[in-house]
Amino acid sequence: MLNYVTKQADTTRRVGFETVNSVGGYGLRSTYNAIGGRLGKWVYYAYYYRRHSDGYRQNSNSNAEAQFGRLQYQATQRLSFTAELGRSAYTYQIPGPLTDAMFAQDPRQSTRSRNYFNPDIFIPSLKADWQLSDRTRILWTVSAVLGARNSVQLDAFATVPDTISRVTGQYKARQVDIDNFNSYTSETRLLHRYKLGNIGGALATGIQLISTDLHRRQLGVGTTASDFDLTLTSPFKRDLHFRTKNVAFFAENQFYLTNRLTISPGIRVEHGKTEMRA
Repeated sequence: MLNYVTKQADTTRRVGFETVNSVGGYGLRSTYNAIGGRLGKWVYYAYYYRRHSDGYRQNSNSNAEAQFGRLQYQATQRLSFTAELGRSAYTYQIPGPLTDAMFAQDPRQSTRSRNYFNPDIFIPSLKADWQLSDRTRILWTVSAVLGARNSVQLDAFATVPDTISRVTGQYKARQVDIDNFNSYTSETRLLHRYKLGNIGGALATGIQLISTDLHRRQLGVGTTASDFDLTLTSPFKRDLHFRTKNVAFFAENQFYLTNRLTISPGIRVEHGKTEMRA
């Protein structure tokens, strides 16, 4: 599992700027630009990222971009509030499947020129961080995952060619699939450090509430065009909502028995329910 940690602002400066630019093989071009700093009780940070690649295979170019902003207010030495908003989006041209024989002949060849995949996701969050004492801390986070995962493609085996029909003079209509994400989470965590005789300990506990509505639309008949186009010529044949409610309680305790030995018993109790509705 990967735990991605976003860069923080340089709080020793009022304004700081960073830029990272790269070029590489197969048409790779990327740029990352960030600004951040501290102004009194306010700490701010924002970045913009953009990347393009022509891809190793034919018809496999990708265009990605991401934006992120964070604004933190240090109300007191022990209490802070943070608002964040991140977005990630890219469009990837899918070069299509290959048979073993095709791969042996030329692994860079393509069987599709009209297939595309396009997620566009927003993640807003609000955080309250309260240091109750030198040993006890509470962190409350409210966040969401909002956006869509789109695809338009001719979904067929590698042996099925994507060619123009002699009868119609057009390509075959592509399949359009769209997933819309609406997920909301509230989580409260408490961390308490203590000592029992010569044994140190740390208790982490909390509760998490999640409400999700995944709107899944599939098997829509798209256009005969060649570019990224989600336009429908016929309605989706599958249109479903997956609504989930989830609550979880967790607790974990670390016992520092010696400098080299730590025991960490924990428990998690979780209840979730998903309903599918058309």
